[in-house]
Amino acid sequence: MTIFALWDAESGNLAGEYPTEADALAACSRALREHGPVALAGYALLRDDGRYDPVPIAADAELAARVRLGSQGDDS
Repeated sequence: MTIFALWDAESGNLAGEYPTEADALAACSRALREHGPVALAGYALLRDDGRYDPVPIAADAELAARVRLGSQGDDS
């Protein structure tokens, strides 16, 4: 089963696991709305299928940009 994991890269702690990328981005979107762009500084989103090493999707400013694109209805 594939999960999408949000990691705090600075502390090395798992911040959350989500069943879909859209769910992970929704959680990131809430953080951006509540705390501004600094909310995702030091965070990374990874896809983990449990068989191979997790695959990085986006981190830091790139993650924030991906969240903003997703909130505009982009499917990527």
